[in-house]
Amino acid sequence: MPPPPAQARTITLISEDIAHTRLRTQRIEAADLPLFARHNLTDWNGRPFDPELLCRLGEWRVNDDKSVIFKDLGGGSFEIPEMHALVWRGAKVHIECGGGGDRACVLTVNAEGSLDVVVHVTRIAIPPELAHDTDAVLAQVAEAFAVRHLPAGAQGSVTVNFGPRAHAPSRPTIP
Repeated sequence: MPPPPAQARTITLISEDIAHTRLRTQRIEAADLPLFARHNLTDWNGRPFDPELLCRLGEWRVNDDKSVIFKDLGGGSFEIPEMHALVWRGAKVHIECGGGGDRACVLTVNAEGSLDVVVHVTRIAIPPELAHDTDAVLAQVAEAFAVRHLPAGAQGSVTVNFGPRAHAPSRPTIP
């Protein structure tokens, strides 16, 4: 019998929370390319990224020693969800947002001029080695989305909704 559906979870971070994060947006450099092979970071379709394009146009969210990496993988058009990877504690978490006609995120500028972002995670594949620490994984994913969507110094909030399908038992890789 399949497991019962997991409950949805929501994590909200405000700009003051994000100001204390160790993650930052950084350009990808040639010295970073071995990390793509080490962590099997490929595009949304499973293809290796073009190294020249990565170095010329690519960016990611990382901490100082790059032990935490959050990389946009692509997707996000028509029925294909936006896809992202989080490398944390040496394991890769695969994240899908929107898809199937649903929006990946909604951005709103409120009356005070601050930016409020809601991200809809529809699927997340947490590898077995991190399954014991799901709450910490979800918190790290929310922090990475906050850094992605709220530029340094911006006022606002980022809310990440992890939908019911997001916590279904998963395998380390998604076919």
